[in-house]
Amino acid sequence: MTITILGRRLSIKEFDVLHILGAGGFGTCRKALYHNQVVCVKQINQTTKKEAAIQSFKAETKDEFFQFRHLNIVRLLAASTMVSQADDISELLMVFEYIPGSNLQHVIDDDAVTIDLKQMCSFGCNIADALMYVHAFGIAHLDLKPANVMVTLDGVCKLADFGCSQYIKAAVTPRSILTATCAYRAPELYKGCAPTAKCDVYAFGICLWQFWSREFPFAGIDQHSLIFRVVKFDLRPTFDETTYINEQYKDLITQCWSAKPTERPELNEVLKTMKSLFI
Repeated sequence: MTITILGRRLSIKEFDVLHILGAGGFGTCRKALYHNQVVCVKQINQTTKKEAAIQSFKAETKDEFFQFRHLNIVRLLAASTMVSQADDISELLMVFEYIPGSNLQHVIDDDAVTIDLKQMCSFGCNIADALMYVHAFGIAHLDLKPANVMVTLDGVCKLADFGCSQYIKAAVTPRSILTATCAYRAPELYKGCAPTAKCDVYAFGICLWQFWSREFPFAGIDQHSLIFRVVKFDLRPTFDETTYINEQYKDLITQCWSAKPTERPELNEVLKTMKSLFI
């Protein structure tokens, strides 16, 4: 499906809005019809954090994202152009393919859903494949978490929400005022280091743990204490010894969330390990 509307202002009035799908820090997503096609329209919310909202919009509408064609990535179809900083940010819209299903966090939270080793590795393979594709464009996602992964009705994961993404091959990395969910954020980012692909590998390790535990990482620890303990004392989620976990899968988790980025595995190695666990 192609919508050729990039390069001009969009209006929510151009869409036949069906219902709200969800709302985040800077945007509200709606299921809508556009020229008889079902799409997801994301509208930037009015907020006192206008600078951050604009930065998030620009991050999510990088030129490269319109080129993306990958089974495990939600496709960006179109977006408003921004004329000036003085624009009404509620007029900033993004149009994505509509994915029937739910996000991965909802799947994890659903006690009626069984997540065995094969399913954990299936989720992991889908996400790792998507990240490898994104990294090949010189971009890091930087906000990987189950809530930012859609799961189709067939159980296929699709990476979404690139609002914190940054280029990782630029000679100078522009300062970003955006911060991802701290439970998934690599410790080196809190030290002021430039983002790399290995930051996504760290977050990926936290996600792998969450597929197994089905708990939210670091629950009950306040944000400031968490950041300090992750950076200073290498705090990581714990493994309940009374619950079985495959040792190879556990080793993969601990490797991914290593404190040193250089000690985290490459995603092609991660894929190879997870695929071997399918057998």
